[in-house]
Amino acid sequence: MQVSAIFRRGVILPLDEEAEGRLKANDVEETISVRYLEIEDRIFEVLWYTGVFQRINARTNALIDDYEECFVEADLMPEVLKAIAETLTKRTFSSSVMNFLTSLSSIATEAASSGRPLFFVL
Repeated sequence: MQVSAIFRRGVILPLDEEAEGRLKANDVEETISVRYLEIEDRIFEVLWYTGVFQRINARTNALIDDYEECFVEADLMPEVLKAIAETLTKRTFSSSVMNFLTSLSSIATEAASSGRPLFFVL
């Protein structure tokens, strides 16, 4: 089964080498060990228009886009964190969007410390 069939609109952190390999191979027929940060549709719309994904793309040369799957390697997490911080300076957000951005920062920090990529499934 494809990753997007299970993890629609979210950010995925593989917690071990097997999970990372299976996500990269788009093979999630069996249970894998991941941390999943769901993006609710209403939050996604706000995030999209604030440009956070576009900032991450610009800083990491990724292609995070609507209806796409993309992974960002662990060594680029400092750039992901800078993109999130820059987004936070642009405007005031609702508590639900702030909670998501805080959680995204947390999972990006965990990705950096674990040496695992983040998978964006939008």
